[in-house]
Amino acid sequence: MSYKHHFNMVSFNERMGGDTDAIISILKFAINNTQERFKETKNFKQRIQIYRFAHFLRGTSANVSFEVCVKICEDLLILTDSSKNGEDQTITDEMKIKLNELDSAIQITSNIVDSYIGSKSG
Repeated sequence: MSYKHHFNMVSFNERMGGDTDAIISILKFAINNTQERFKETKNFKQRIQIYRFAHFLRGTSANVSFEVCVKICEDLLILTDSSKNGEDQTITDEMKIKLNELDSAIQITSNIVDSYIGSKSG
């Protein structure tokens, strides 16, 4: 996906009514919270933990137009869905790969948002 899909500035700006102060405040919170919460994934031992995290992050990402993160979280929700996996709580290699993709997407999105905030703050 292209960089413009990591953070849909137009969509988020419209949703926020163009209020620059609110946009900057919410984006800073979303990025900081996402980065902090992602650190927890390093200690996950069960797929339900990934499922809960992906559910949380999908909602946060959708609210602030982080479109690539939303897509990866949707993939993780499918992979970790207990209705399809029964009692198996094993974290598979495919789940680990998706978490790595998500980590990269969060870093790219953070850089894009930092640049966006810098352009609005200056």
